[in-house]
Amino acid sequence: MKVFIRIFSLLMLGFIYSSTLYAGFPVGKKRMMLSPTYNFYQSKAYWDRNSQLIPNPNNGRFASHYVGIFGAVGVGERTDLVFNLPFVYQVFRETGLTNTNSTIGDATIGMSFLINDFDQYKFLTFTPSVIIPLYARPTTPQPIPGLGLFGLEGKLGFSGSTRTRLNNQYWDMNVGLRRFIDTAGPSQIFADALWGIPIDESWTTTLSLSGLRSFSSVKGFLPSNPFVNRDFAFIRAQLGLGRKIQEGIEVFGTIYSDLWGMNVGKGSGGAITLVFKFGLR
Repeated sequence: MKVFIRIFSLLMLGFIYSSTLYAGFPVGKKRMMLSPTYNFYQSKAYWDRNSQLIPNPNNGRFASHYVGIFGAVGVGERTDLVFNLPFVYQVFRETGLTNTNSTIGDATIGMSFLINDFDQYKFLTFTPSVIIPLYARPTTPQPIPGLGLFGLEGKLGFSGSTRTRLNNQYWDMNVGLRRFIDTAGPSQIFADALWGIPIDESWTTTLSLSGLRSFSSVKGFLPSNPFVNRDFAFIRAQLGLGRKIQEGIEVFGTIYSDLWGMNVGKGSGGAITLVFKFGLR
């Protein structure tokens, strides 16, 4: 269960900009992990710049269906190649109006480097990555899938396990910077922390908290088009339950909700993730 916990941090931060990559427990040389994910996100209200919660006008509701393939390949004892390829279907409805859009989203590719292993159960990693929009930069139809901008990201991660103490619980913490290549940015600071609590040999639960602050000279926000928001902040909580199906195959379900925000939609939803781990010849 521990080897894929970074996937769920991807889910926590990835709904507005799907670009957080794996940086937790190393996959291992000549090992690979593939993880298909479905996520549902919805928002019926938003926080303004003073963090006042306001219902969307005209009974507006934004929904996003996200399907992604995440992968990590161990290219060395201390180096993993990581990537994510998403597909997004978005719907905005209000009184007398429905707008939809579907497309491949922002792909990400990067390298995760093991900087230090304090012992065989604690790991410090650094992950630089590139954000690549796989769609044209549209103005219509709304909602549109993202900024349509290339970006760069650097992230520091610390993960580990208590082993025999506290029922073999584990954690994953990350902090990073992200910059989209445009005069108006945005530039972003993000952080997340996950705590995993095994129930028995097959079942585990997770609790996690994440936050993101995005800075830009473009201050506007449209409830009908939240994925192009540039200047905002939010804090999100998530609860998960996972089960080991057999050796190398696991499934995980999560629910999440935004606790606080500024100039951003108040989102909630859930996700289902499968994890396949196998060796490479």
